[in-house]
Amino acid sequence: MLGNGNLTWKSIPTKINSLTGINAIAAGQFYSLALKNDGTVWAWGSNSDGQLGDGSTNEPASPIQVIGLTGIIAISTLANARHSLALKNDGSIWAWGSNNSGQLGDSTIIERDIPIKLSRLTGIIAITAGNEHSLAVKNDGTIWAWGNNGSGQLGIGTKVFNNSPVKVNGPCAIVKSGIPVTTLKNNIPVRIYPNPFISKATLEINGDAALQNLEIKIYDILGAEVLGLKITASSTTIPRGDLPSGIYFLRLIQDAKVIATEKLVIED
Repeated sequence: MLGNGNLTWKSIPTKINSLTGINAIAAGQFYSLALKNDGTVWAWGSNSDGQLGDGSTNEPASPIQVIGLTGIIAISTLANARHSLALKNDGSIWAWGSNNSGQLGDSTIIERDIPIKLSRLTGIIAITAGNEHSLAVKNDGTIWAWGNNGSGQLGIGTKVFNNSPVKVNGPCAIVKSGIPVTTLKNNIPVRIYPNPFISKATLEINGDAALQNLEIKIYDILGAEVLGLKITASSTTIPRGDLPSGIYFLRLIQDAKVIATEKLVIED
């Protein structure tokens, strides 16, 4: 699962020469995923449940492209998981691999060796894969879950498995564009939109009293700071400038403390 073209174990990091322009990575159970800056997804390693998404159960030692995925902005799997999720720039979720507990969310328990679209969910801004369950955040702030629920991990008040997305109950459904509305002093709401964006985004804070000693800093995926702005108004423009398309991370800082982190996606 190292993707270096052979099955030799390595005790030091090894470069995968066939992959460049990587924006994100995810490691599953004996397999790996990588998201390129062109929106394609690549996979390698174990493929017993079709988790590589290439239409087969072959197990390549080098990265292969996942079938049919373009415009992808986020990927997810988990160290013990054998299913994969991808978030497209149109807000749709795509899933493939193991489905024994309904973790693909397609209303079946049939494993899939190519990605399938979850037609019931739209407007998604974040995804994450659990061991045998999955979660998604919609742009209206609600959280949706599906798959294994033996320990109540779907948050729906029961321990019944669900092979299609169900809305999570309770006060956790207060997320807006990735930043909790209770982030700032006195529970002042904050949101960033649009996200993804092409030329600029807007950071909106509802309440002038929360603006004291507030700033944002944006970092690339390597952790280098690429932009910093002082917040002096309730609505602040975040310019793209000459930043290339890709995934970035915005930190909201108040009184020299990081109080929230948001993933930003810039598109062409």
